[in-house]
Amino acid sequence: MPLFPIFTDIKNQHVLIVGGGAVALRKAEKLLAFGPEIQLVAPKVCPELEVLADQPAKPTNTDGKLGPELEKRCAAAEDLAELSSTGAEERLVKLRLCRRNYEDSDLEGAVLVVAASDNPDLNHGIAEKCLQRHIPCNVTDDKAYCTFQFPSLINRGELTVAVSTGGASPAAAAFLREKIEEFLPEDLDIILEDLERKRTFFRSRFKTQPERSRLARALFQEYMLLGRPFSDDEFRAWFEAAAGCCGRLNSRK
Repeated sequence: MPLFPIFTDIKNQHVLIVGGGAVALRKAEKLLAFGPEIQLVAPKVCPELEVLADQPAKPTNTDGKLGPELEKRCAAAEDLAELSSTGAEERLVKLRLCRRNYEDSDLEGAVLVVAASDNPDLNHGIAEKCLQRHIPCNVTDDKAYCTFQFPSLINRGELTVAVSTGGASPAAAAFLREKIEEFLPEDLDIILEDLERKRTFFRSRFKTQPERSRLARALFQEYMLLGRPFSDDEFRAWFEAAAGCCGRLNSRK
């Protein structure tokens, strides 16, 4: 049975991750893009999680040097720390590390839970507690215990595309996500911002939903062909022609 996709707002909501390894890191990175307050509980955490946390460290490889990917993560973490220290209202990274064993009290107030420890019995026990408390829980690599699953995601500004195979093949989901990404223009986030403004404009000019929808669809297709929004002059010329076409169509009804 396929899973029903639900898009929900988890901004500033309490999310619990149990586990401190590479799997927990991947789940945290996916979640952080949506602004939750993540509490990660584990006796030990991997170096990459350190650089995502509130007070990032600079871990090294066995040769005492930062690897290229880890160096990139450290630089990003430093940028975020600098941004938050300027007095910005919102921190981009909201990850709190609790270096200890999991306790059932950690579930209090959680809207989502990810059981990603290296102990299957612990993960299953967390899932059972979540089921009793009606908290959605993801148990990594054990879909039988999951009440929600992580899709393969594309994030471009306000756009989120989620691809799921119901846990049958994460590799297939990743492949399909990559194919969709190839189709999307690089500046899609800018296009969507402009379309939101134009939606307000159309509402002020046209009374009926079919007219507005026809124009919005046509405008989006133009933007996709260009790979960018219209300039002001381009939009005025396009709108005069498109609005005239809508008027002629309406006059025939």
